[in-house]
Amino acid sequence: MTRFAAILTTLSISLSAVAPAATLGPRHRATAAAIPASAWAPTATQGLPLRTDLGAAPAATPIHIAVALRGNRAGADAMLRHIYTKGDPQYRQFLTPAQFTALFSPSAAQAAAVAAYLTNEGMSNVSITPNRLLVTADTTVAGASAAFNTQIHSTVQGSHGAYANVAPAQVPAALGGTVAAVIGLDNFQMQRFNHRMSAAGLAQYVHGTPAVKSYAQLHQQTAPPQFCNDVGGIIYGEISGNTGQNVPGPSVTAPLPFCYPSVFTPSAFRLAYNDEASPTAGATSIADFTEGAVSGPGGLNSVVSDLFQMEVQNGIPESPVSIIQVNALGTDTSGQTEWDIDSQAAVGIAGGVRAYYFYNATDLSTESMDEMFSRFATDDGVQIGNASFGGCESLQALSGGLTATDMILAEAALQGQTVTVSTGDSGSQGCLALAGNGTAAGVPGVEYPSTSPYALAVGGTSLLANSTDGTYYSEVTWCNALSCGGGGGVSTFEPQSPWQGLLVGNTAGVPERMVPDVAMDADPYTGLVAIVSGQIQAGWGGTSLAAPLAQGVWARLMSHHNNKLGNAAAALYAPYIAAGGGIAPQLGGTISLSAPNGMTPQEIGGLNDVFLGTNTLYQATPGFDLNTGMGTFNINDTFIWFGS
Repeated sequence: MTRFAAILTTLSISLSAVAPAATLGPRHRATAAAIPASAWAPTATQGLPLRTDLGAAPAATPIHIAVALRGNRAGADAMLRHIYTKGDPQYRQFLTPAQFTALFSPSAAQAAAVAAYLTNEGMSNVSITPNRLLVTADTTVAGASAAFNTQIHSTVQGSHGAYANVAPAQVPAALGGTVAAVIGLDNFQMQRFNHRMSAAGLAQYVHGTPAVKSYAQLHQQTAPPQFCNDVGGIIYGEISGNTGQNVPGPSVTAPLPFCYPSVFTPSAFRLAYNDEASPTAGATSIADFTEGAVSGPGGLNSVVSDLFQMEVQNGIPESPVSIIQVNALGTDTSGQTEWDIDSQAAVGIAGGVRAYYFYNATDLSTESMDEMFSRFATDDGVQIGNASFGGCESLQALSGGLTATDMILAEAALQGQTVTVSTGDSGSQGCLALAGNGTAAGVPGVEYPSTSPYALAVGGTSLLANSTDGTYYSEVTWCNALSCGGGGGVSTFEPQSPWQGLLVGNTAGVPERMVPDVAMDADPYTGLVAIVSGQIQAGWGGTSLAAPLAQGVWARLMSHHNNKLGNAAAALYAPYIAAGGGIAPQLGGTISLSAPNGMTPQEIGGLNDVFLGTNTLYQATPGFDLNTGMGTFNINDTFIWFGS
C-alpha cells in the first residue's frame, strides 16, 4: 500500500470525458450505509485524487463498468515459460481459448455469483465474457457508488466534464476472493499520439520543394524518398558533433549521404527497412483497436475507403476488412487520422494481409480497452492486434486497470497472439504530459498498456535512408526540434517478462519491466505519406506510426512460419540474446558490444541496433536501452535469423 500512498500524494488527474450512455432505470438499493465495514472486501481499484474536485457527481449519470475477476496469473506465467522455451515439450503448443479458460480463469460459478450481485443491485445488460475474466454492466453513479461502497465525484478538463471515484472500490466479502478490480468508475480516456507535420509544413524546411500535390508524385519516386538531401538547416546534434541532447544543428549546404527530412510511402518504408523480396503477410490476419463512429465523415467506413486507396496506389492486394463492434457504438470521429495511420502503415509495410479487422469500442476508457482485448483473445482468429494509445501507468495502477488488462493479454500470449503497443510521444516523461503531445512535460514515467509484460512495446526513431537509392542508412532516437520523443523507461508496477530477464549482462537483476522492446520510425520529419478522407497528407509520425510498422513486419514473419511464431516479444528476445544482445551499462548490466564508429549500423539478431540519441532522461547505447529497446527490424535479416 506504500506505493499507492506515494502516488496519491503526487498524482494530479485531469482527463477527458466520454459521451453518456442511455439513462438506466431505478436501482433496487440506493445506499450501502447500513452495511458494516467488515462485510466489505477491498479490490485493486483505489480512490483517485482530482486536480479539480467539484463534489459528488449527479446520481443519475450513466456508467458502464467492467468488473475484473481474479485469474491464475502465476500459473499463466509458468505456462508461458514452457510455451516459449525452445526444447521444452510444450514449445509452441499454444492454448485454445477453451483451454485457457479451463486452466486459468475463475470458475463459472464464481463469475455467475458476480453477475447475480450486479443484477440484484439493479444493473442492466449484465454480461460475462467467454473467458470469464470480465463481467460488464450498465448502471448509474448512484448505483455504482452503492454497489461498490465508494464515492464518485465530478471533475473537469478544460471545458469537458469528467467523473472519478475518490474512494477505493469494495465488494461484498463473499466476492472478495473473486473480484480483482472494478473498471469504469472513472471516465478518463487513454491518450492518442499522432504527431503530424503537414506537407506544407515540411516544405518550409525543404528549399524549393513544393507541397505534395498527388500521391503519384511521391509514389513514382521509389528511390530515394521525397525531399531527400535538402535539410534546410535542421540536423541532429549528434551528427554535428553534439554528444548531449539532440538540438537543431547548423545549416548543411553539402549533400548528405542520408535523407533528412524525408517522407515515406508504405512501399518506400519496405525498401528503407531492407525488404529484399521477403514474403508478405498474405497468410496472417491483423487488427487495430479503435473507438468511435463507424458511419459518416470521419467514421471507420472512411478509414476503410482510405486503406483501399492506399493499397491501389501501392500495388498491394486488397485486404478483406471487418469491423467488430465490441460494445455500444460511439460518435467520436477525432481518431480517424489515427486509424488511417495504423491501417495504412501496417498493411503497407506488410505488403498485404489475409484480413484486416477493426475492434471498435465506444471510447478509449479502460473498460472499453479491456473489452476490446478480451474479444480479440476469445475470438482467437487474428494473430496480431495494434493499440496506438496509452495512459499514465500510475493512473492505470490506481484504477486497477493493470490487474484486469494484464490477465487478458496473458491469455492472448498463451494463444500465440501479439498486441503491439505504442510507448507514447513524450520521451521519458510519459505521465501527465499536460503541455501537449510530444512535449516533455509532466513527470518521468511510462505508459500503459505498453508496460504490460505480455505486449510488444514499440518506441520511436528517426529513419535515415541512403540518399542514393532509398535503402537503409541508419537510425537515431527520435528527438528533435518538433518533439522528444519515443517513450521509454522502467515500470514502477510491472515485473519483467520471463524473456526480457534473460538479457545478457542483466546480472544486476533489474526486476521491473523495461520499455520499449523494439522501435521503428516515428519522426514526423521522416514520416508517413497517408491518405486521410481521400486526400494526400505527408509527414505523419509518432509512435502511433512505429507500432503498426512493427505489427506489419511481424505479420510477414508470421506468415512465412505458418503463424507458429506466437507472441512477438517472446519470440524476438531469443535470437537477440543468442546473438549477444545485452542490457545497457546504464541499467547496471555489462555487455561485450563496442560502440560502432560514426553512424554505421550494427545488427543484433536481425535487429538494427540504435545507439545515438536521447529521450530526455535516457541515452541510447549499444545493446538494449530505454530508448529503442533491442532496435528496429531489418526485414530481410530478421527472416534469416528466424530461418526458413
